Amino acid sequence: MKKELRLEFLLEQLNAYLGQQGLQKSLTRVRILEALCSELLREKPFFDVEDVFVYMASIRQPVSRATIYTTLDHFCQAGILFRMARSVGAIFLFSYKCKGHILLFCAECGKLSFRKETLSKEVERLTLRGGRKIQNYLVTMCVCSECCKRQKARERNKQKKKNKI
Repeated sequence: MKKELRLEFLLEQLNAYLGQQGLQKSLTRVRILEALCSELLREKPFFDVEDVFVYMASIRQPVSRATIYTTLDHFCQAGILFRMARSVGAIFLFSYKCKGHILLFCAECGKLSFRKETLSKEVERLTLRGGRKIQNYLVTMCVCSECCKRQKARERNKQKKKNKI
């Protein structure tokens, strides 16, 4: 069964978080959440602040990058988004897309791929035993196949240069 993104559910989740934190519901936060649920951003496997900034400007709802950063932070804390830090800036994913999946993150190029294998009961047991709240996703750092090919090609070129000497 494919998980659907429902704006109403996400708004409820956001409002509950804002209430707990003593923060006001703002039109800007709602518009950014609506933008994330738009067809353009929803279909992307992940997005960054610049994607949101450009999209908001394209629909004539300009918002500063600082506001987007702050708002996406709130969305992460509310459990709507999942943030992955990278050397070139953070990327964001919808939490519902991550739950129960393994995320493979290339340490070289930052490419992200999903594996549909569900997390094992052992991981769940260990997480719960430690008194931690389970997020239900596992991020694995790796090197993608494209970067592996590039690394092997570089190694072959180095070897060829050595053999010439």
